[in-house]
Amino acid sequence: LDSALPAFKPTFICMDVEGAEPEVLKGAVRLLEESRPDLAVSVYHAPHHIWEIPNFLHHLNLGYTFYLRNYTTFTGETVLYASVG
Repeated sequence: LDSALPAFKPTFICMDVEGAEPEVLKGAVRLLEESRPDLAVSVYHAPHHIWEIPNFLHHLNLGYTFYLRNYTTFTGETVLYASVG
């Protein structure tokens, strides 16, 4: 995202990219640091995403607060919400 949209200043990013969420977030560090948008990120495509993604965002030290929401009776459709403020 950093190289594809260098001047983009989002306030909200919703992400469900079929398991590529960690890679997309790693490619958006500048955007996250500069804009600190609210996030809704799918964390159910791989079992380790449920801790890997919030851990990555936490270590950026941007002040995000995290919330998990599951929209089914199993682990599918689990979304990590992250908000600054």
